[in-house]
Amino acid sequence: MLLGRRTYHIFAGYWPQQDGGIAQLFSRVAKYVAGRQTPSLEWTGSTLLGPDVVAALHELRDMHGHIHVIGSLDFVQTLFAERLVDRLMLWVYPVLRGGGKKVFADGRFQRTLNSSNQWSPRRRMP
Repeated sequence: MLLGRRTYHIFAGYWPQQDGGIAQLFSRVAKYVAGRQTPSLEWTGSTLLGPDVVAALHELRDMHGHIHVIGSLDFVQTLFAERLVDRLMLWVYPVLRGGGKKVFADGRFQRTLNSSNQWSPRRRMP
């Protein structure tokens, strides 16, 4: 699991104290943290990526194959800019119109995206 510094601190403050299901998975998997600062990483299995995040991400892809980023929208912008996104899975929950962060910073994406699967509450999960 790949997290930006702020998302890491939110997750590390909550998930280690939880039991069952997703909490066990989050505790078990390797957690890689990208950030310009040097945060304290107290959550078991956490590793800070070095100053050359792009090189570190290439190594992680070679090592793990699939890397999941949860949240960390500012960090995702770096992944887009460096063309390190192979697959984009957006889980959109109830949306309120108004301000907030954009997934695509300038409102567009520099690559062509193909829709491979869609799910809505009216359909059953694939």
